[in-house]
Amino acid sequence: MPMLIQDLRYAVRRLSKSPGFTVTAILTLALGIAATTSIFSVVEAVLLRPLPFRDPDRLVLIKENVNKLGAPSDLAAPDVLMFAHDARGFEGVGGFERNAMELSGLGEPMRITTARLTGGVFSLLGVSPVLGRGFTQDEDDHGQPVALIGYSLWQGRFNADPRILGRHIDLDRKPYTIIGVMPSEFEFPPAPGTLGQSQIWVPMSFTPRERADAGDNLQYGALARLKAGLSQSQAESDANRVARQIQADY
Repeated sequence: MPMLIQDLRYAVRRLSKSPGFTVTAILTLALGIAATTSIFSVVEAVLLRPLPFRDPDRLVLIKENVNKLGAPSDLAAPDVLMFAHDARGFEGVGGFERNAMELSGLGEPMRITTARLTGGVFSLLGVSPVLGRGFTQDEDDHGQPVALIGYSLWQGRFNADPRILGRHIDLDRKPYTIIGVMPSEFEFPPAPGTLGQSQIWVPMSFTPRERADAGDNLQYGALARLKAGLSQSQAESDANRVARQIQADY
């Protein structure tokens, strides 16, 4: 299995450097999971409620189209950073990655679904914690060990303790400080058929190795919000402008 994964990564790197490599902003309604709004309709039917974000019709995902892979893929870490820095068709671009970590420090250790987010994601979603605050871009940039926890986790694991802010937990045996509690209806990244999948959110804080993975490890989601007054086609054109620069850099 390790050899297979290594071969697949090598193949992706080669494909990413091919002349056919392009990036397209996939403009979907209300954080569609794939390239078409019909996928979102399935998610909406399963969740039985709208996604609780500010102006969700302005939220989009950016995916990379790599020839011969057959489906749009997530991004490498350097690509997320380039879109965040260079794209002009969006109010902002944020990165995210679903993960799993061991939670310990209070009660029995447990494996829990977590998510890494860049500093601007909460602002793009238009969602604030019900208790405490979100983490800042500076905390993301400098790898500060802070965390927000889900409402159900706060209720169950921590008995809805109003003094939870400032308490410490261990994630993968590293100490983190709890700085906020998210609303009960908050779910990000959205997972088809589930609610409350992610229960802890921490800063993305890309490592030097991740920042160097150009054309490799296409595992990071990219969330963006359309800039007011711009059409989807205009934003897509701007995304492809950034894509051409990414291709040139490869």
